[in-house]
Amino acid sequence: MTNQPIRVLIADDSVFMRKLIRDIFESADDFTVAGTVKNGREALDFLQTGQADIITLDLEMPVMDGITFLQQYYSAAHTGKNTARVLILSSLAEKTAPITFKAMELGAVDFIQKPSGSISLDIKSIADNILQKARDIHAERHLTIKSNPAEHSGQSTTKPCQSTTAHTLSAGPGSEAIFSNKAAISRYELLLIGASTGGPQALRNLIPSIDPGFPYPVLIVQHMPEGFTKSFADHLNQISRIPVHEAEDGQELKTGEVYIAPGNKHFLLRKTGSIYCARLDEGPKVSGHKPSVDAMLCSANAINPAKYIAVIMTGMGADGAREITRLAQAGGKTIAQDKDSCVVFGMPRVAVSLGKIHYVEPLGCIYPRILDIITG
Repeated sequence: MTNQPIRVLIADDSVFMRKLIRDIFESADDFTVAGTVKNGREALDFLQTGQADIITLDLEMPVMDGITFLQQYYSAAHTGKNTARVLILSSLAEKTAPITFKAMELGAVDFIQKPSGSISLDIKSIADNILQKARDIHAERHLTIKSNPAEHSGQSTTKPCQSTTAHTLSAGPGSEAIFSNKAAISRYELLLIGASTGGPQALRNLIPSIDPGFPYPVLIVQHMPEGFTKSFADHLNQISRIPVHEAEDGQELKTGEVYIAPGNKHFLLRKTGSIYCARLDEGPKVSGHKPSVDAMLCSANAINPAKYIAVIMTGMGADGAREITRLAQAGGKTIAQDKDSCVVFGMPRVAVSLGKIHYVEPLGCIYPRILDIITG
């Protein structure tokens, strides 16, 4: 092997789980276990002198839990010393989903659910997933490490909106005037959004910016396990100015409302006359995911892609890149989140590299750009 192994710090309060997780990483030649600790305080102490590339973090630990660790770890990251990426590996359940979302807001890159509770004797059944997720996280060298605690306050921290393309956002009419212009809004029928790693944070910024009266249904595929998407939709609904739902099979998709793909189901479309409905599919993974951005966009592309605006946001891998390219080729409009505002620039980077993204925008510019597209 020519590359240095990926160094892993394991933080879990169970000595048994620490042993099982260690065994998973030690079974792979490209990893080495830098250390194991039983709480967040010990993790912070380790990182004062030791080095790690990946931290697997349990959230429920004595002395210092995972949330407190993240708050303290990233509050010091501006020193450049704390560069390890955090992967939540915890006995997560739907009732604790808000804690998981909080961990993501604080800087954790992604999360994996232990298969059967805090003491998961069967954790080796997801060993391949753990190893691949850790590899993907490590491979994204451009990953943004949050360093300012104010960035995690729930308030918008995006830069003033300036386009990163050759175009500039027009200082046109307000949204009320745009939405009342029937000729303008009739150019499009759907807003389609795909996101993965970093998506929950990004969507918490984007969705509340959407004005009441938005003239299209908003469809979102966010890579997230089954059981979490309902809580995520409820969370967004509380902070959004338009209704947010977890999509249901056969549901009519209404203008000015947001629909989140359920975990472990593809979010497909059916159109009868002028009415769009959700079609949830339990088929195999597409582009490595279920729900898949490519699956949603492929379904849309089979109907009338020239009538859609599609946005590809922060995330690892390439899901969505293939079909957003097809959508652009067929006359739809496409936006990618820019590198600096992404937690991980993987999905947008691949989409941009295919040459069919019309606009590459900072997170705070995505909604103004959508309004700009509507006005033509």
